[in-house]
Amino acid sequence: MFPVQAIMEVFANDVRIGSLPEQRYQQIRAEVKRDWRLYLALLLDVVPSGFKVIAAYLLWFGAAIACGGAFLLSNPDALLRLLDAAAHDPGKYAESVRYLVSTASLIGAGFVIVPAFLKGWSRPTPGVFEREIHRRVRIELSCPVDAPLHIVKIAPSMMAST
Repeated sequence: MFPVQAIMEVFANDVRIGSLPEQRYQQIRAEVKRDWRLYLALLLDVVPSGFKVIAAYLLWFGAAIACGGAFLLSNPDALLRLLDAAAHDPGKYAESVRYLVSTASLIGAGFVIVPAFLKGWSRPTPGVFEREIHRRVRIELSCPVDAPLHIVKIAPSMMAST
């Protein structure tokens, strides 16, 4: 009697499209991890997200600075005190500017980080490695469907004995 290996059942749109030996599935995963082009694709996938975060931060930072400027323009007494401090006490002026910039930084960071926590950090789409594994499994099984795959490991103890 031969030893029974685990089998990977593959489903697309909740329909079983085939199965692979676990050894072949692990081989496909290892091949995908060795493909340097996928690391480049991952970099190109992550960098725009980083730019979006930086752009959102700068937007809210600029909005906070604009609100501070609007407050100074709407309150002439505060503006005169700030200009007087700039002329007579540069240390106090620098402290005021530092306070404004640090407050604007905290507001900008808050408007970027809080929504990220509320929405969640995970991305709804699979990463480049998962997409490539699914593509290679589809090729292996000659599956024409381009739907996300659901791959389940069936242990030898779960298989019916014949």
